[in-house]
Amino acid sequence: MLRIGIAIGSLLIGLSGCRKPVDQSPDAARARGKAGGASTGKTGSFTLSLSTGGGFAGAFRGYTLLSTGEITAWTGTAAGPRTDLWTRKGNPDTLAAFAMALDGYLGTESAQTGNMTTRIAYTSSRGDHQWSIAGAGAAADAPEPFRTWYPRVEAYCRSLAPEP
Repeated sequence: MLRIGIAIGSLLIGLSGCRKPVDQSPDAARARGKAGGASTGKTGSFTLSLSTGGGFAGAFRGYTLLSTGEITAWTGTAAGPRTDLWTRKGNPDTLAAFAMALDGYLGTESAQTGNMTTRIAYTSSRGDHQWSIAGAGAAADAPEPFRTWYPRVEAYCRSLAPEP
């Protein structure tokens, strides 16, 4: 009986150290830090972040979208601070639709990295979720949500950019 107790105790101690690794990329950390805001429809509060970058300089460009409708374009490096380029108000219902579409990919995983990496970070009441693929931007042969979702959201964000 004592052996069974020791075996179960050892198993529980061993399992307590098991947990899903957390993406430490700059956009994932920002998404975790900015989650919140007004509830929108069935999606509740959420934060979406999409970015692409890397290379020799390690520069990233991306967008952060909040459930309140706030969209911020930013640039930065993996190890350094981020610089906000502009912030605009988007349609909260459109952003909620983007979040609901991303809900369909919560069971999928993609954690590729490369010289250039494209990332999506999604924080909601369902937790923190990250996807990444090697390469700059979303190619036609990229897995979902990069093939169709990423270009739609990126185009929407670019459409809100101020005129140069």
